[in-house]
Amino acid sequence: SSGINAEYGGAQDAGKAQQKLRGEAFISRFAGGLGFDFYPSNNNIYLVATEEGFVHKCSCSYNEQYLQSYAGHTGPVYKVKWSPFVPDCFLTCSSDWTIRLWHGDVTKPILTFVSSTKSVNDICWSNVCATVFGAVSDNRIEIWDLRSTNLDPVIISNVSDPDVRLSTFLFTDNSSTLLVGDS
Repeated sequence: SSGINAEYGGAQDAGKAQQKLRGEAFISRFAGGLGFDFYPSNNNIYLVATEEGFVHKCSCSYNEQYLQSYAGHTGPVYKVKWSPFVPDCFLTCSSDWTIRLWHGDVTKPILTFVSSTKSVNDICWSNVCATVFGAVSDNRIEIWDLRSTNLDPVIISNVSDPDVRLSTFLFTDNSSTLLVGDS
């Protein structure tokens, strides 16, 4: 009987040791960043779009913590862009088919834009008008103007080639030209 207790006690001690080891293990999980943008007037502050659907406001001075976290997307956030005209406002786009407008002081989106059932791959603010931005999804270019409406894009252009997947979008600085890239 003492042999049985010794074996049982040994197994119990091993279980406690393993449980203690599990309790002391350091587990760290960082979300993958998919896009980032620096604040226009302070290159020390930047936003990071994550694959977990969050956006984090960060500082180069405080690299161990987020200054603020923003939640609202239900899929990976592909891009984040500060407004060149309105301080503390930014746009995000996601695989959840949405574009969201945020203010830096509010952790939930101010407006949500949906026009299709495709992931939105890129967004960009206009360089000449504070209310205009553009976006691309797989085969579609959209121009939104918040002065006109926040329900639908004011311009939609579909790509006729089904093999083309649009992935990037940019308003040029010195002209009224759009640059669109595919993968």
